[in-house]
Amino acid sequence: MIKRITRFRFRFRPRMLMALIGLMIALNAMAAPPGQAEHAMPTVRLIAASTTNPLIDDVIGVHHVAIGPANERLGRLLVFLPGTTAPPQIYSQIIESAATQGYHTIGLAYVNPDAVNVLCAGMGASGCQEMVRREIILGSDESTLVDVDFNNSIVNRLEQLLAYLETIAPNEGWDDYRDSMGQPRWEIVVIAGHSQGAGHAAFIARLERVARAVLFSGTEPALWTQAGDFVTDATNIWAFGHGLEAFFGAFQGSWDNIGIPGAPVSVDGVLPPFGASQQLSTSNTDCSGNRAANGFYHNCHVVDGWMPPPLPDGTPFFEYAWIELFRLETTPNVNALTGTGISALMLGLFYLGFRAASRQEN
Repeated sequence: MIKRITRFRFRFRPRMLMALIGLMIALNAMAAPPGQAEHAMPTVRLIAASTTNPLIDDVIGVHHVAIGPANERLGRLLVFLPGTTAPPQIYSQIIESAATQGYHTIGLAYVNPDAVNVLCAGMGASGCQEMVRREIILGSDESTLVDVDFNNSIVNRLEQLLAYLETIAPNEGWDDYRDSMGQPRWEIVVIAGHSQGAGHAAFIARLERVARAVLFSGTEPALWTQAGDFVTDATNIWAFGHGLEAFFGAFQGSWDNIGIPGAPVSVDGVLPPFGASQQLSTSNTDCSGNRAANGFYHNCHVVDGWMPPPLPDGTPFFEYAWIELFRLETTPNVNALTGTGISALMLGLFYLGFRAASRQEN
């Protein structure tokens, strides 16, 4: 008996071609560069600190709170700490950008009228910066150079604001970020800050195990950065500075002291991811504002009114870098492979499948 051998014949039909083209278009859209994804505008609230508790003083600016739609939320809180004398409102773009990426986001108004390193000028290895930062963050009586009680500490301001948000917006999930004792659940908090705020963010990462810490142009390479006792692992700490700002070398020294992986890698002209380094930099000179001003480069990559002009669609210029800085490991990095690369990959896989199917025998 002779077995009849049939060869499977694969017919490429126009309908299949259209389906493949549609798939490639969808994948290209998924892999569009940062800033091109469509997100609903976040809900923004400006809340005076004293509103959350009458024992808290109103200082510079008000809390700047932003949250996106429920179906886009990550279940993570991002707390952003402004620089010296800066209100949260001048960081509105990065705060609201984080909200569009799925974060419950807070720009926290706190006691920041004096620069830590100006207060501690000439004190060398006295531990002055650590004591000042502890008092501002925790409200403990550590230094004669500042006067911050527990009610006005960063930690209490955050706790009271979260409790207030739970009351006025009970369906938004703010209660997820406090434990049964009313304290922040740091393990699901990303703490970030600029300049003085970057130093406080780093110090909080030293005291608590946070989901991530992100330092924009900070901190000083003081003794506390060399202590080797950070509760948050250095692999969860990222930094971003401007290579032309006056103290970039000092900031980099603190990053190395803390153990932040890598050496400064430029984000200019490239899309994320930016290699294996968690130390990022820019040398963009198209900053806004007065070129002779002290903050021209220091503010260029994060402060409203100082950054390069936005993209044609209104996206903040450095949002593509912010997205990577705030991207947790559980958040897909759709830009690891460009749309063109994904299309080429899909075509290659389709061709291999076609060849294998056409050779199949029954």
